[in-house]
Amino acid sequence: MEKIEVDKNDIENNIDNNRDDIIYTELANTELADTELADTESVIETCKTYKGLIINGCINRNLLSSMLFIFPAIYGYLISYKLIMYGSIICFFTSIVNHYFCSKHKYFRIIDIIFVNSIALYFVFHSLFNIGFNTYSTIMYVLALITLSIYLYIKFKPYLYEKYYCLVHLFAVIGVMFYIRSYIMYSSLSYSYLDI
Repeated sequence: MEKIEVDKNDIENNIDNNRDDIIYTELANTELADTELADTESVIETCKTYKGLIINGCINRNLLSSMLFIFPAIYGYLISYKLIMYGSIICFFTSIVNHYFCSKHKYFRIIDIIFVNSIALYFVFHSLFNIGFNTYSTIMYVLALITLSIYLYIKFKPYLYEKYYCLVHLFAVIGVMFYIRSYIMYSSLSYSYLDI
């Protein structure tokens, strides 16, 4: 990993970069310039904030995009599809708590990953095995692949997390909305066959 040293007084100019590989130090003529990496890490901790709605002077986009999960919860409530409503509410809460700590909390991150991935897999497999392929479910499958691709890309380039992880939430929520729509279509077709 490339180590870039930047003057601590110049942090405001580098906030937009938001890169994890930048180490903030004091000016070269101070005592910290001669100390070991352990002292430099203490400077990093004082210069970077790792939780909250505002992080390093920027809005925590991932926390805000976590709130999008309320829309499929409301939609599920309106059509009386309780399972998707409860799943979306769980994703809403675990995601908000996880991203409040920027996915750096030891336990909240694991809880969020387990719950969100389990819920997502359940509904994707439910759609594959029960609904199959229609216009809405096909769009949902494509959005699930896009979401997974963005997630994996950011996992291999972690410095993109703060700015672009919100896209994972956006595409996931849009995919859930299309899943609900395909479920409605599937349910109405099932009932029409029963009427015949």
